[in-house]
Amino acid sequence: MKQRMYLGPTVPGIVKENEIFKGELPERAEERARADKHFARLFVPMDKVMEARQGMQAEGSVLSIAYANVEKSL
Repeated sequence: MKQRMYLGPTVPGIVKENEIFKGELPERAEERARADKHFARLFVPMDKVMEARQGMQAEGSVLSIAYANVEKSL
């Protein structure tokens, strides 16, 4: 069963920062992920979390842009 961690900002009623999911995402998170590519990118496989966290530190990286866009939408 695949595990993913959400590396974005807390989205009230949907997901908390650093929350870990086993298998499928909850319905509300899945719906938002389908509607928002930035939100979807912030769900990272557990074996890639350290690499993703490092990448988020780079200004202009895909994940740092995704984080900023999700944060802006709140």
